[in-house]
Amino acid sequence: MKKLVFPLTCLLAAPVLASTGDHAPLCQQVLGWLNDGSLASRLQPLTEQPSDAERELWKRLNPERALHDIQRSLHVSLRGRDMHLGEVMGGGSCADEQIEAIDRHNPESYPESEDDELRWSTWGTRDYLLKRDKELLIISGRLDAEHSQAKLVSRLADDGTKQPLCLFERQQQVKSDFPKGTHIQLCLAVRDGVARALSWDKPQKLMDPLGHSQLPGLESTPRPVMSIDLDGDGNDERLARYDYDSGAGCGSSSQHLLLVDKNNTVLPRTELNAKLLERSWGPLSDSAHRGLGIFQLEQQIYLLARLNWGEETLSLRALTSPQTELCHWRERPQYSLLRQY
Repeated sequence: MKKLVFPLTCLLAAPVLASTGDHAPLCQQVLGWLNDGSLASRLQPLTEQPSDAERELWKRLNPERALHDIQRSLHVSLRGRDMHLGEVMGGGSCADEQIEAIDRHNPESYPESEDDELRWSTWGTRDYLLKRDKELLIISGRLDAEHSQAKLVSRLADDGTKQPLCLFERQQQVKSDFPKGTHIQLCLAVRDGVARALSWDKPQKLMDPLGHSQLPGLESTPRPVMSIDLDGDGNDERLARYDYDSGAGCGSSSQHLLLVDKNNTVLPRTELNAKLLERSWGPLSDSAHRGLGIFQLEQQIYLLARLNWGEETLSLRALTSPQTELCHWRERPQYSLLRQY
């Protein structure tokens, strides 16, 4: 039979499930916590530091995984049996972080599987530990990334193996929490569509001969531009947007703002332009309603940025004072059950 080699959490072989058939309630409960935003607070971090002897034991048991190492560990009890778990960091440009038993062999060679969704569900993800009653569950995803996700729920068996229970699928819709901050009504106006969202013009070529922007490849691709009166003096300024999308590793992205003159030449990095170029205003969004946006309300111009990526938080600021937050709210991604094993 043909053999494939995958990282442990990338392929769990033919799903091995407990015969009790009681995993449906587990999946529904985790799904409920994920959708109401409380899952992160229920996770159990691995807070211990493994000893050199424990690292050597794991490496001796897993010689084929020379590029992996144990970062953190935790002693737990599973149905009366002591178990030592470790967070194993993989190698490569999109490394995964797996939670597994330290004192056992965790091979990465498995029979070929036709379940591609399961096979690739944990590529480049991180494992999170969740204790529920007498069960230890592993949630595989990325709750701290620019597009947070939770994909696979597995049960940790008595012998330390992982048994896949269910796959989740992220939906397009989100649920918004009530805003917090000093200008809550402004956030409500933007969140609820009362404020007018300003549209970007057709992308145009920008010039930065003196390198004011310090943004790589700025001149290589046309960038969205808009003309707006920022200071209320009756004269329009020109605001440009630079989107960066890297396919390296697990992928990363960012969005930046800058001011240009009427000829689309980047203005010097002073005053407002320096504040705008000081940082990224969020990653590229997977939804038209959750990315960087420019809004107008009662002749004032506001910037909506997504700065706290892990918490999916949107932050509202006056565009002329982007360093000061007025209010913010959290948008919780919603998930559905894709498959149960």
